[in-house]
Amino acid sequence: MSAFKFSEEQLRNMLWKDISAFDPDKYIIATYLGAIGPYPPKRVAEEIAIENSTGTWTLVRYEAPEVRDKYGAKIVGLINAKENIYIIQLGINGGNYDPETGGLANLLSDIAGNAYDLIYVNKQA
Repeated sequence: MSAFKFSEEQLRNMLWKDISAFDPDKYIIATYLGAIGPYPPKRVAEEIAIENSTGTWTLVRYEAPEVRDKYGAKIVGLINAKENIYIIQLGINGGNYDPETGGLANLLSDIAGNAYDLIYVNKQA
């Protein structure tokens, strides 16, 4: 039996959420614009959301689905702006950032962070 409490498919399914389900006082909406190359837009959005969730894009042993669901980023928008250019919007739980302990620096690191290093994103656009 695997020590993982949920599959990658379950993880990806919990990433998508309707923006109307968010409390605007509790979530930060991060908006990305980029050329995504030959990759499927849905997959790119999922990879960016996973990267902005609990600090890693890989499943972590013994991590409960409730942790990812509560604290992880949610995809609230995926819009084809023009050929190969997409707008990706993420809802990020504002409760993850304590202003007393580096909240703004952590937020900026999470929003940009490794999202700009993903192979899915074309940095030349």
